[in-house]
Amino acid sequence: IMAQIADKYSMAPMVKNFSLLLLDKDRLRYLEAIASEYQRLADEFAGRVRGVVTSAQPLNTAQVAKLEKNLSRMTGKTVALRQESDESLLGGVVARVGSVVLDGSVHTQLESMRDAILSASRSSSEVSELVSEEAGAQELKESTGPSVEEE
Repeated sequence: IMAQIADKYSMAPMVKNFSLLLLDKDRLRYLEAIASEYQRLADEFAGRVRGVVTSAQPLNTAQVAKLEKNLSRMTGKTVALRQESDESLLGGVVARVGSVVLDGSVHTQLESMRDAILSASRSSSEVSELVSEEAGAQELKESTGPSVEEE
């Protein structure tokens, strides 16, 4: 049956033979994993890496091309991006290429701003506490007068 399907769809002889081999060896269930590994090896050989760019709204072709160009410059390899959408980002993009994640999303920028404000707020309150403690110590020193040393 597989040979008939291959002939009907004019599969290349190598693809037909490989498919029949997988079927004969009961390995057809691994076809997706085999194809993924083949793609990875072909990309490695070609000096290409694949990545994903996620944005709140779909990007146009020119935007994707510009991202690919900039990421290619950063990685030293040709970058091929696949697009995904995630409305929770609010705006901006998140690019994943290999193990590198570049997060330029509005969501992350807002979180960074919040953290900076909270950090500055904590620093400001710590300074206020120190100033209050020093002022209290100065008041105590002034109310008790100069210290007298016993001989």
